[in-house]
Amino acid sequence: MKVVVIGAGAFAAEAARLICRSPANHEVVIADADPRRCRTLAEEIGARTCDLDPYSAGEIGRLCRGADLAFNTLTTRDADILRVAGATIAAGAHYVDAADGRHGADRLVHGPGLDRAARAAGVTVLMGIGFSPGLTDLIAGWAAQSFDSAPEIAIRKTRGHRCLPGQAARTESTWQVVARGEAGGRATRVVFGGFAGHNHSLAAHTAAVAIDDILSGMITTRGLVGPQDCIEPEPFVLRVLDEAGSSLRRFTSETTDIL
Repeated sequence: MKVVVIGAGAFAAEAARLICRSPANHEVVIADADPRRCRTLAEEIGARTCDLDPYSAGEIGRLCRGADLAFNTLTTRDADILRVAGATIAAGAHYVDAADGRHGADRLVHGPGLDRAARAAGVTVLMGIGFSPGLTDLIAGWAAQSFDSAPEIAIRKTRGHRCLPGQAARTESTWQVVARGEAGGRATRVVFGGFAGHNHSLAAHTAAVAIDDILSGMITTRGLVGPQDCIEPEPFVLRVLDEAGSSLRRFTSETTDIL
């Protein structure tokens, strides 16, 4: 399958490496406005390159013709997301991004006919499939399956430390998803927690696994979707964490505590 990675920054590079290592043996094209950065990444991972004006719908459309999927890592600005997604759909390719801006997501959801266009083209437009939003949303969905009534859910993430002097001994992120609700008539709290070293980006692994699942046919929902709309949480989360070399802890307790 042919995958176009739009962007050649740090996040794009890590995701592109993972996509190239997929057992599916995808053909990867790196497209970026910076030719030198584009060539450097492409030579490292054995991909092809294309100089690109990321704000030109015409260039994006031509690039995506014949591609199976475009992964947009360049921008979270709402107008740019709409332009790239629309051009990708028109070219008949799936579209994926890890945009984390609330306004960008709002514009994409309420964009001019993107869902109808994607359904008509038979493609998936999957937005916000990074770490947060993305993986944490799916972990929250997994936690919610433990309850009879709708839980309250808090998502927390921290990086390094603030309170101790000097540099942290290990550079990593810690994260926690805390859900509270009712299960079997009892107040219950479910806590998922873990950490990830920064050399193993959970955002890149999450996006790469989702791209594999779209191209392999495991994700079959068409139109404009979020992660919760098309992904079964538990097996996906466990696969991402395993491939990223990250850990997961889960605790369940009866409690009346407020989050």
